[in-house]
Amino acid sequence: MDKTTNHTTKNEELVDRLLDDLKLSPISTERVKKLTFQKIHLRQRRARMVRTVAIALAAACVLAFVFVIPRIRDKTGEIASNVIEKDVQMDTLRVSVGEQRTVILADGTRLTANSRSEVIYPRSFDGKNRVIQAKGEVFCEVTHDACHPFIVKSGDFVVRVLGTKFNICNYGCKAKVVLVQGCVELSTKNERLRMKPSDLVDLTDGNITSKKKVNTADFTSWMNGIINLNGDNIYELTGRLTDYYGVHITCECGSGCRLYGKLVFQKDVTTMLNAISGIAGVKVYRRGNEYVLHH
Repeated sequence: MDKTTNHTTKNEELVDRLLDDLKLSPISTERVKKLTFQKIHLRQRRARMVRTVAIALAAACVLAFVFVIPRIRDKTGEIASNVIEKDVQMDTLRVSVGEQRTVILADGTRLTANSRSEVIYPRSFDGKNRVIQAKGEVFCEVTHDACHPFIVKSGDFVVRVLGTKFNICNYGCKAKVVLVQGCVELSTKNERLRMKPSDLVDLTDGNITSKKKVNTADFTSWMNGIINLNGDNIYELTGRLTDYYGVHITCECGSGCRLYGKLVFQKDVTTMLNAISGIAGVKVYRRGNEYVLHH
């Protein structure tokens, strides 16, 4: 019995040792908290890194856009300039038949527009140049500004000035530019010409055909409502009246008829032609849609 008892005791001791080895160590609450916080902190660091990379990529894209756009504008400067001009608020001055209109631009420049003329101009001059467009007859008294040239676009030619007084007459294929004061540069598709006071330049279809000295008062008297006649050919006068009144006038008087004196602009073309009839000793009659002058 003693041997059996001893064997049993040894087995029990062995089982107890095995159970002791299998026992788990007690769980530490503090250690669990520490490991949990470390894991949360690691996840937060990863999230911040992802956001930082995303912001960096976005910034890189913006910088790339900023640096690419100026290069595109440099290569297509004219197009970019046109786009910018479209954003500027423009006003249009249109003059009715037999009327005159005066407008003061934002820079103080004074424009006087004759019958059937049109001027397009910005409400403010914000760019490097002061640019307007004109057709018909316009007298310009330009405020001097050496840093911002004043540019008038009229049909196929351009007048560039700093500060001066000049007259543009451009109702169609034939045009005239008369410089009263200062200095201007006249540019066409084919040439450039610098004008001096009292210069008259004639253009046909945008090309310069002649240049000569004139009495500028003869080309600006329209602002006072009169035409100075100093041996003017009646053909030239009827051509001017065609532009002024917007009607077709045919002269069948011969080329030798020249006029002298002063002719006051009338409200309607019939009254005006009757006045010419008295001065030139010609008759006027209506033929369809045109007026005819003849001996």
